[in-house]
Amino acid sequence: MKLSILSLLPAMASAAYRSEIIDHSDHGEQVLSARPHEYIQADDLPDAFTWGDVDGVSYLTRSVNQHIPQYCGSCWAQGSMSALADRVNIARENAGVPYTLSVQYILNHQIGGSCYGGSASGTYAAAQKAGPIPYETCFSYLACSSDSSEGFCGNVDFSEETASQTCRTCSTFGAGCTNIDKYPNVTIGEYGTVSGADNVKAEIFARGPVACGINAEPLLNYTGGVFEDTKIADKLTNHIISVVGWGSDSDGQYWIVRNSWGEYWGEMGYFRLRMGDNQLGMEDGCSWATPDVYSESNFPCYEGGENCGGTHSDDDTYSAREENSILEGYVGVQYVDPSEDVDSVYRRL
Repeated sequence: MKLSILSLLPAMASAAYRSEIIDHSDHGEQVLSARPHEYIQADDLPDAFTWGDVDGVSYLTRSVNQHIPQYCGSCWAQGSMSALADRVNIARENAGVPYTLSVQYILNHQIGGSCYGGSASGTYAAAQKAGPIPYETCFSYLACSSDSSEGFCGNVDFSEETASQTCRTCSTFGAGCTNIDKYPNVTIGEYGTVSGADNVKAEIFARGPVACGINAEPLLNYTGGVFEDTKIADKLTNHIISVVGWGSDSDGQYWIVRNSWGEYWGEMGYFRLRMGDNQLGMEDGCSWATPDVYSESNFPCYEGGENCGGTHSDDDTYSAREENSILEGYVGVQYVDPSEDVDSVYRRL
């Protein structure tokens, strides 16, 4: 007997939502700069602000759908990496095409989790120690990790050789794939957590979007508008998103949130959530990271990667900082924290 996809939809819709946050432990912080809420007064913040519209310009990177080509509970990686990529784009003053970071690299190395869940704070802490995070074209998203058997994941090569790679390319039919050891990347300088609406707003305004936990179940059938849910039971978080700003209406302020379920969902992949009362648990634990050094140009590898190939050990990786100093024509840019020029932050208020 043949079953159509449509015949399976009722069963799929009734399935219980599975938490994609499997690590609620304290991963510590690495904080060297003043936190934004320490130098921005809450009353000075505007009623509305979003990095998606700063004087008509968006500084945000693209939306994604974490659930294709097959289901993968990678929200923790999507939320954390998109917020970090946004901050790189903000630091670049929106120059050129925004860079996106490779979530598949994060999954391959299980930096903070796998397709069965993880945490944003754990990802930032682990990535800061792991070293350079490659840009998206080094490893395109497959929605697979080594422990997943969904869809074609069981056929993906997660051998030790492949898992150790940070960037690769496959040149032509029958030629196999080559490891790329000189690739555009970003490293993490500082990371930490922030909670409370005013503190989160200051963090977003000064440095960029943050990754936060929410309870996603009430949002599964969200179709638009400002969502409100004050139920205590719905404050238990099970999903990670990135908060890009806030707005206001006659009923008060609300958060502007980018999800990772694709543009077909919600408001072009976004939703709005009423601010205050820690609705859906979102204001109680957000994570942030700042870049250390990010690539602004690349070392010119051949199409097949022959002049950039080879496997490097843990103590022989190339970061944007190192390549800037040793490879001609490569530019790695040092991130400057806004706390070093507070006056420029206040000029934006």
